[in-house]
Amino acid sequence: MDKVKSIGIMTGNSLDAVDVVLSEIDIKTNEVKQLCEMSYYFPAEISDGIRKIRLLLKKNSYNIEKLTADPDCNLTQVHNAYMRRIIETVNALIDKAVAGNIIKKEDIDVIGFHGQTLGHFPPSIADGKDSYTVQLGDGQVLANALKIPVVYDFRSDDILNGGEGAPLAPMYDCHLVKQKPELGSVAFCNAGNTGNITIIAKNVKTGKTEVLGWDTGPFNHFPDYLMRTEQDNEPYDIDGVLGKKGSLDTKLLTSMFAESAVTRSGENFLLAKPPKSSDPSWYKVVKELEPKYGIPFVDRLRTAEFYSAYTFAYTLVMIPENIEVPSTYILCGGGWKNPIISEDFYNLLTGRGVYLPQHLPAIKKLSKRWPKTNLQVVPADKFGLSSKFMEANVFADMAVCRLTGTPYTVPATTGVKEPTVCGVIRYPDENTPAVERVKAIVKKYKSEKLTRDEGFVDPQLNRAVKGWKKRFK
Repeated sequence: MDKVKSIGIMTGNSLDAVDVVLSEIDIKTNEVKQLCEMSYYFPAEISDGIRKIRLLLKKNSYNIEKLTADPDCNLTQVHNAYMRRIIETVNALIDKAVAGNIIKKEDIDVIGFHGQTLGHFPPSIADGKDSYTVQLGDGQVLANALKIPVVYDFRSDDILNGGEGAPLAPMYDCHLVKQKPELGSVAFCNAGNTGNITIIAKNVKTGKTEVLGWDTGPFNHFPDYLMRTEQDNEPYDIDGVLGKKGSLDTKLLTSMFAESAVTRSGENFLLAKPPKSSDPSWYKVVKELEPKYGIPFVDRLRTAEFYSAYTFAYTLVMIPENIEVPSTYILCGGGWKNPIISEDFYNLLTGRGVYLPQHLPAIKKLSKRWPKTNLQVVPADKFGLSSKFMEANVFADMAVCRLTGTPYTVPATTGVKEPTVCGVIRYPDENTPAVERVKAIVKKYKSEKLTRDEGFVDPQLNRAVKGWKKRFK
């Protein structure tokens, strides 16, 4: 069987929706063909419940045993509500695909399930201490409910192998570029609560194409925070309507760049060299972003939106000098739907934007390497790709690569010690045609034991939670 029908599931740190996609993936060529998609919003009880668990985790120093013993903790209740929403969304996707004569349910082979990040402390943040990641979601529950094999807990394997555990998109982006070689040197710019970038470009010394990737830092995090806390719990600034009314405050921007994403050692994450990954659990709301400081709301919002674009533009100075600076920038993820942010990004890349004085030397140095070809900053949809469902497709793709034992993270994207196969496989509690097909693939590629399938402290959580080294001894 060369083509696998795979469902990918993503819930991001914005906590706004469950995104699911059904794709057909060719094992031999890695071609990904999107067949159907579905998105269901998160009810407030789920998003608020997850935010509460995040705060309790932080209060208990990310110790899972302390968390579950905390009298204020309702982890099981939050987890079960989260899983119900996941199952409802996947069932809606399947119903849509079946009704549209796209596929029969029994022909779906596997599900790739990211889970919900509750905390993430990779090596670049952990400051020499044990790194870990905390992900909510039980793949066995999902497999039993849908009667389809599930691959999940993707980040743990990378963490266990010395990596950052993120970003996970670069390998999927490589698979897309294989299908569209006309793109040339390209940057995939993914914007959610946190941003991440994939660079696929030529090494000017060797002539070979290389892939790099890293998290850029906060993206929607601060604009969404302002909307949620000061605009009657509105989730985000729709179409930038309020941000358009404000003006950029460069003093606030300076404070945000310097103080909003600082590691345990006091290093500014935005200035740190890749590989690196980040998480909202340690983003800091600077004092000038609060109402009591006296800056009008619309100016604070406008500055927070500019900051989103600014950090993404500035991160390009991290591209090594032996790697071409791309001429094509493909925008994916919900953050770019705000026209103010996407316009700011374009202006910054084309010399029309405002850079802080302390960053001008690095930007001028970068500008000398800028490609002479026409610059493109375009939505993924222009290239026949799904901007909204790119991340969900990553996990549809990852699931298939786990079945075939194909590494999905490499040193140049996560800092992992060696190319790493990611994810654990869970089969439903009854045999189905999908189970038989998946087991046949696993047997063919001898991939059953390529990841460590033990160490779960709580089935609702992942393997590489805090203290994982002791549990794996």
